Amino acid sequence: MCRYLLRITGLYCKRCWITKILQIKADAPKETSAQLKHLNGGHMNQQKKHIQILNIAGLLSGLVAVVSIIIVGDTYGVPGTSAYQTYESFNRIMAVLILLESCAIAAFYMQRQHLMGTVEKILLSATFVAWLGMAVGTAAEFWLFSDQPYGANNMRSFAFSTFSVSSLIVGLSLLILGLRYIRNSQFPRYYVVFFLLYLPLDIVLFFSGQSIFLTSALFSILITTFTLISYLPYTRKNQNVA
Repeated sequence: MCRYLLRITGLYCKRCWITKILQIKADAPKETSAQLKHLNGGHMNQQKKHIQILNIAGLLSGLVAVVSIIIVGDTYGVPGTSAYQTYESFNRIMAVLILLESCAIAAFYMQRQHLMGTVEKILLSATFVAWLGMAVGTAAEFWLFSDQPYGANNMRSFAFSTFSVSSLIVGLSLLILGLRYIRNSQFPRYYVVFFLLYLPLDIVLFFSGQSIFLTSALFSILITTFTLISYLPYTRKNQNVA
């Protein structure tokens, strides 16, 4: 009789234990799902803050650059003259501003990373790296090799070539992106114009003797203004649908 009771009790205990295990396993995904949802929500909010900070940095640096270009104007002078000192100081400041303007490209990439294909990622990455190249080329020319003469085969010429090639890569990358965005209903036509006109405007400014920093500054202002006003609501809409 005792053995029979023990067997029943043991079987009952085993069934209880199995039932508890199954219940824990059934409840675990719900807890994990809630935790993951909370973590993803916190991550998205943190990412939005980063995007907003990058957009504001790109916008302010572009505005400061345009104002500096308007105030200083064409101050080129021969090295050693007072005019050149102003020109040197202006370009040193522009090197920092160009670096900050790259935040606009980084913010745009972060906003679109869940919607982009491989080609768009490559083109935007090339744009960002080349934008940094413009900052590095300008900084090297006027911070490191400013005492070297123009028109010689020296590091100053190499630094300027770095800026020029990087600027060309930025223009070509944005042009290709603009051609792709024309077929994309997500972007208004006037927004795509920002991408299409970068390279032609850069070439016109270069050969007309105007400031070659104006194009990047204007693009930084336009893209950050558009993304801050128009694109963030679109992103939130897609996230809510998902």
